[in-house]
Formats: sequence, structure tokens, C-alpha cells
Amino acid sequence: MSGSNENIIIVRNLTKVYKLYTDYKYALIEYLLFKKKSYHMDFYALRDISFDVSKGSILGIIGDNGAGKSLLLKILAGSVLPTSGSAIVNGSVSSLIDLQSGFKRDFTGIDNIKMNLVISGYSGKKYRYLVDRIAEFSELGDFLKYPISSYSTGMLMRLGFSISSNLVEDVFIVDEHIAVGDNYFMRKCIDKLKELNKEKKTLVMVSHNMHLIANLSTKVIWLDSGVIREMGDPPTIVRNYEDYILKRENKGDSQRIQSVPDKARITGVKILDRKGTEKYVFDTEEDILVEVEAHFYTRIQRPVFGVAIFKEDGRYIYGPNTYFDRFDTGICEGPVRFSIVYEKPPLLNGKYLVSVAIFDPDHLYHYDFHEKRYSFEIKSDILDHGDIKINHRWFIERG
Repeated sequence: MSGSNENIIIVRNLTKVYKLYTDYKYALIEYLLFKKKSYHMDFYALRDISFDVSKGSILGIIGDNGAGKSLLLKILAGSVLPTSGSAIVNGSVSSLIDLQSGFKRDFTGIDNIKMNLVISGYSGKKYRYLVDRIAEFSELGDFLKYPISSYSTGMLMRLGFSISSNLVEDVFIVDEHIAVGDNYFMRKCIDKLKELNKEKKTLVMVSHNMHLIANLSTKVIWLDSGVIREMGDPPTIVRNYEDYILKRENKGDSQRIQSVPDKARITGVKILDRKGTEKYVFDTEEDILVEVEAHFYTRIQRPVFGVAIFKEDGRYIYGPNTYFDRFDTGICEGPVRFSIVYEKPPLLNGKYLVSVAIFDPDHLYHYDFHEKRYSFEIKSDILDHGDIKINHRWFIERG
């Protein structure tokens, strides 16, 4: 993997090792003995990490808690030094990793905005413009006049994201904080990330929102116990990670994400045959129609509808949506009915679960999401194994 002029972030053989002591006194003893005798165990929080991030792209980082995600962000942001290897960022970095850092708790919200701007080197008209812009984006209103020691976690996130996202010049590094707080501001944060991406800023983000990672990132790294387990195409890496979670926890709801029912709500779902009769037991290759009633509380242009099929044990079978199919849903407002016909689905015997969702036009977050709430069964005389029937022919030659 070789770096190029277009790579704004270049990481090579990055390793971070911590010394673990059963008691702090052993650290002192080891120091006094000039390290002639070891009393610690080496813990590799990150081991031999290498990757590139091209300018204007979005890197998503996923993995279990303790995998090293936040530590990697801190090293990229320059707040933690690696033990060995290198992490080069060819540009200025704005980051939101720790909500407690970069703030004076006895300062008011507006004073913390001004302090961060001064530290970042802003003055004059640009300084005054950014003070107003950050304050407006945060929507904290009169709370900006009070010390942030009185702020909730959600309010701190609003302030932190508002400051850091409006100071991005080259690279923006953000941890899980866009998931903190209310749905409205979460959507606003996502819109800001999209805006920064259109401005060719480089984004590095950690999130447990797998849908967001899969649809917003240009590349994904899956960290597992400090090493890169997989890296590459976002939908593929996310699907592999979710399969891993599913197998480990033996359940199908590994990564839930919040719905936004103030925009649109699913009000009813029916599973029908091709004649429009409600039905829940089908034959292999019999048409299955899923009909969804929804209500849009605001006018939305080209929302995305999705219907997915899972096996009873949670295995993902198929999940088309109007975004991938380039089906124009037009303008939706008030009551709306949408449906999908699975034509001659080659499903074999078993019970199946159905998820239904309404997404925003960019397919980044749900307005409403009914996860595996509906079911149907396939009962067939076909003697076969697996989940689907694939048309095939046999051949044999003798002599």
C-alpha cells in the first residue's frame, strides 16, 4: 500500500502498547531498577495498523467496544502518540472525540465558543461570523449564557459538534457523539457531515449506526482487538460485521438505530398473495406481495421505501429498496400506500421474517423502521436443503 499526493491520511504499521501493572507500586519499582526487571504486561491496544485515506473521502471505523476505535481517532487527531509506526495527516484537523476536552466547565457556552475560536487563530470579521454561526447551529439559545457545568450530555454534544464541525478546514474526526441526544439534532449532524463531504473535506468517523456507516462512508475499517480484521467496501464490511455479531449473540437485532417518527410513520403492513388476499403460508415460487400503509406528517420528496426478508434465525435473505432500484417515489405527504411484489421467490421451506422501513431521500437514516415484526411461512413439497431454490441441471458421462 503506497501513499500518494491524494492521500491526506497515511498510516503505516501503527502500534500502541500500554504497560499494565497489577499495582502502581510495581511501576515505581521498575523505574527505580532502571527496567532491569519487568513487573508489567504489555497490552497491544493497536497492532500493526496500515491504511490510507484519500482527500475528500469518508472513512468509517467499526468494531466492538474496546477494539481500539477511539484510540485510533485520538492518534489521528494528535492527542495520543503511537508506540511505533506512523500516522501522517497532511492538513489541519478538527475533532470531536471526548466531550469533556476543549471546554472550560465554569465558562458559559458562548465563552467556550469564543475560547475555541481564539485558540484556533480566528479574529476580526471571521471570528465574529463564526461565533454567530456556531451559536445558531447549536440551537442552545439562552443556555449559551450559562456555565456548561449545568449542561446535559446532549447539550454538550450540541455545543461540541457545532464548534468542531464549523472549524473544519481539511479533516474532521468524530466519534460516536452524533448518536447522543435527540433525533432532530442527530439528523442535523448527518446533514452537516454530508455538507462537509460536498465541500471535499475528509471525514473519519466511528459509529455503531451500521446503516449510516454503510451508506455514508467511502471505505470502512473493521477493528477487532486492536487489529484490522477487514477493510474495504462499506456495505460488504458492514454486512460481515453484522453477521459476526449475529453469530456471536445468536439474535437478529445486533445494531438497532433510532427511528424518526415525527416525519413519517408506518401505520399498517399486510402480506398478501397476487390476488390481494391476506395470506401467510406460501408455496415455493408463489408471488408474495407486501403492502404498507404509511402517513407522512410533512412534505418529503423522494423518500426511500425498503422491505427486507430474513430467515427465522435472523439470517439476511434479501432487502431491496427504492433507492437501490432507482424507483422515483415522488412527493409524499399525508396517507401513502406502497407495496412490493416478490415475483416467484425461490424460497424453500421455513419461517421468514419481514422488516419494513421508510428512509430519508439519501438513505442515511430511518423515518420509521419495523424490524422483523411480520412473518410468513413457505410450505412446499420440494425436497431440498438451504434457503433458496436455484434452477439447475445435472449431467453425467460414462466411458
